[in-house]
Amino acid sequence: MYKILYSLSVCVLSSLLVPSSLLSSDGGEKYKCLYSSKSMIPHVDDPFKARPLTLTKELISTFPETTQNFYNTLLFTTEEEKKKLTDNRKKIGDFLVDFGAPLGNGVEGSVYLAQHTESNIFTAVKETHSYTDIGIAEIAKNYSAYKNHKKLERCFGLFVAKLTNHVGYATYLFTPLIDGKDMCSWTKEDAGVSIKQQAIQYDNLRKNVSFVEAVVNEITYCYKRGVTQCEPGATNCRFTYDKKYFVLVDIDGWVQEGLDSSKYNASYDIFYSYQLLGIRSELNVYDNYSLKSTVPDPVLNFHKLLIPEPGKKMCVFRFFSLAQFAQAVALLKTETEEYFNNPNSTIDK
Repeated sequence: MYKILYSLSVCVLSSLLVPSSLLSSDGGEKYKCLYSSKSMIPHVDDPFKARPLTLTKELISTFPETTQNFYNTLLFTTEEEKKKLTDNRKKIGDFLVDFGAPLGNGVEGSVYLAQHTESNIFTAVKETHSYTDIGIAEIAKNYSAYKNHKKLERCFGLFVAKLTNHVGYATYLFTPLIDGKDMCSWTKEDAGVSIKQQAIQYDNLRKNVSFVEAVVNEITYCYKRGVTQCEPGATNCRFTYDKKYFVLVDIDGWVQEGLDSSKYNASYDIFYSYQLLGIRSELNVYDNYSLKSTVPDPVLNFHKLLIPEPGKKMCVFRFFSLAQFAQAVALLKTETEEYFNNPNSTIDK
């Protein structure tokens, strides 16, 4: 599975146009379009709304120096300076693909930065190679990541091209660009949490609860559309840097659409929540996952609902449904509001 190293979800009010002088003259003749979305706008039910029109300097800094110079000029200088640019991006359909701006790579392929030429929205594009002589029409039928992104209405396009030195095809899947860090890298500082005298303290507990709600919203949206992760884990999901969206990155798996949510195993999602609440490192695995530090009552009660039976592991052998998980999060939200309204509460308001 590929791992996106860094991506973006910054939206701006003003449109950043791609100068016509920068458009590739390649024309994309060798790329065959298998699918092209009519809209770049997210579905009304999709909790992930970000469609970035610019890039952060943090993302640009991860690119090679020549690529950094290109985007710093393209996005942050005058029109006169932009006209001097040489655009080496490859035109594939309505997208400009920058193979000099890698976002990640893995066993299945590599992910690069792209830009939609009509809307100017930046996207990600996943390039994979298939060394087979099956017909082009069969590629889309067998490409699970493409089918799942379409189910979520997060697929902007799918293109194929014949490989020149091998039998087979290269596929290019265009999807939303996602910013943030993998959940495995989420820290107490990210969560706005500190420990003082063996007690967990929150900068804003309501915000942490909204983080956990975002997990439920994303998992629920994907599940209702028959999509789940192929390899659930903290490296396959991320919270955006603006802390608005929790997004599943690796969605090569699927489930039966319309299946009762009680059938969904959400054990990994429990750990997402523990990191968002800043208490995963406080779990005592040698004492049935008790907490090493004291926490506000709503968080403690949330933990009690999720703790496994004695002797069972928390992340592997426990069946915990999405419906149960959502119920626990709803209770956490309700009790948090009650906690804030309690005049004897010691939590920071």
